[in-house]
Amino acid sequence: MANKRVFYAAKRVGIGPVGAAGGGGEDFRQLHGIQSVGITTTFNLEQTFELGQLAIYENIEGIPDVSIDIEKVLDGYCPVYLLATGSSTSSSLASTNASLVGRSATQCDFVLATYKDTDEIAGGEGSALADRTAGDSTGAAESHVMMSGVFVSSVSYNVGIDGYATESVSLVGQDKVYFGHSNARAPSNAAKFSSTDFIGTEDEPKALTEGSGGAQQRQDVLFEYGTTGTAAFFRNAAGPATISSERSVASKETTDVGGYPASGLGTVLPKQIPGVSASGTNDKDADGNFSCILQSFTASTDFGREDIFQLGRKGRFHRFVNFPTEVTCEMTVVSQSGDLISATEFGLLGDDKPGDNLVDETIRLHLREGLLVDLGKKNKLQSVSVTGGDAGGGNEEISYSFQNFNDFSVYHPEDPLLKNGGAQATATIEFVGAAGPAGAKITLTAADGTSRTFTSVSSTPDTSANPPEWEGGASATASATSLKAAIEAAVNSAGGGLEGRITVAQDGGKLTLTQATGGVDGNTAITVADQSSTTIKINGGTAAQNPTGAFTGGAGGANFSPKHRVFL
Repeated sequence: MANKRVFYAAKRVGIGPVGAAGGGGEDFRQLHGIQSVGITTTFNLEQTFELGQLAIYENIEGIPDVSIDIEKVLDGYCPVYLLATGSSTSSSLASTNASLVGRSATQCDFVLATYKDTDEIAGGEGSALADRTAGDSTGAAESHVMMSGVFVSSVSYNVGIDGYATESVSLVGQDKVYFGHSNARAPSNAAKFSSTDFIGTEDEPKALTEGSGGAQQRQDVLFEYGTTGTAAFFRNAAGPATISSERSVASKETTDVGGYPASGLGTVLPKQIPGVSASGTNDKDADGNFSCILQSFTASTDFGREDIFQLGRKGRFHRFVNFPTEVTCEMTVVSQSGDLISATEFGLLGDDKPGDNLVDETIRLHLREGLLVDLGKKNKLQSVSVTGGDAGGGNEEISYSFQNFNDFSVYHPEDPLLKNGGAQATATIEFVGAAGPAGAKITLTAADGTSRTFTSVSSTPDTSANPPEWEGGASATASATSLKAAIEAAVNSAGGGLEGRITVAQDGGKLTLTQATGGVDGNTAITVADQSSTTIKINGGTAAQNPTGAFTGGAGGANFSPKHRVFL
């Protein structure tokens, strides 16, 4: 039976890698803490007229523009911006680092699914819902809309003294397809959600369950610069299992050459704002009050995407960011002595920069749940305004607006390109027949740089050799079984196998190899040498005598942690 209405409990929102829309074999990851989703479709029309008649000659339809506006409460789950730029891990789509330019070219797929208006949890309870086949009608959506290949268009983070901290993200694309009640369940149309972060039972903020503040509010802005808590998560190679395991923040960090906290962690404000220290910190007095009475903080950027077209195709070739891109930061404080910003024709910087009044400022926002927005060290004051404090009552407040270009790096412990080391690279080696004679060599390299050349023998292989041997075997399955054992063999003082560095799954004569450590370092080469028969395929390619290939899909890693950024 069709719904009588649609309201918040009946909707499920997801972002997935390119290919998730339309039964592409990938899954959408459900978004948490979503407050609103708006979708606007604009059909771009261009009119042409002709001499000799008043009526329109043709109303030409161009490329549609689809805009998705999402608002999310910051709650410990992965921010929308990071999920949108971290879901696709193919080499042509993956983000390269956490900076604005590093995330600018990646795309994702989006789904908004509508379920029964009588469900307490959209689609019904049970984590198994996420893994149901596309054709399973149980818990399927009444309807859903999918958009493929969308780009991030703008992003903003806002925290104030009232309410909760929010993230606002706009996505843009040109392809939008609705599936109604009659066809939403078809295997080629169904929206399939990943079990990761799937809401199958009553939900609550991840930050609440991990002891890092729940939905973030004013008290969750960190003006502490310690070596534990989310600082420890980012700074350690592996990080604690949860933020809560080390959430106490105490000791101070060393400072960089500019006097700012060197770790890149903790909220840092412009030194020009009254109450902020010479190191950009907002320190407490003996009574526990902060020196600067900060009321709100907003950091935002608009990517200003432009189109590239090509003859012979109506659709866009690319939607690029036209750098340089402006980044703005707005801060409001309660006035204690005026804005204290002077401006003169001759400037205030003396002989160093005659005529200039402003200096570059470092700005960072750090929340207890893990979000860190780094605007770099070249922010300049664009305007300052004083309002309030008039005869009608109320306090005088000062609004400071800062500007930089291209510096907008966002980090979070739940970033899919950081968590667990990033996306793991995979490869397949398939035997289509018994391997060739003794002496055939297969070289594999793990993400940590450990390389082994596994050599085939015609007799019982020695798995303790360096590196372990494998037997060509009488069949494809036997060859695969022996090579799997060699790869998994223990590391020893002389070298040994790859023990745990590369995991191996076998299906007959086919081995699926996965780098245990995620990240781009796992995209290593695979070579075969001294093989006389054409019985080996790499990554599904043509069987060859000595094929070559590589692990693919490894993305993320250290580039998505603030410890990677140079602060000293």
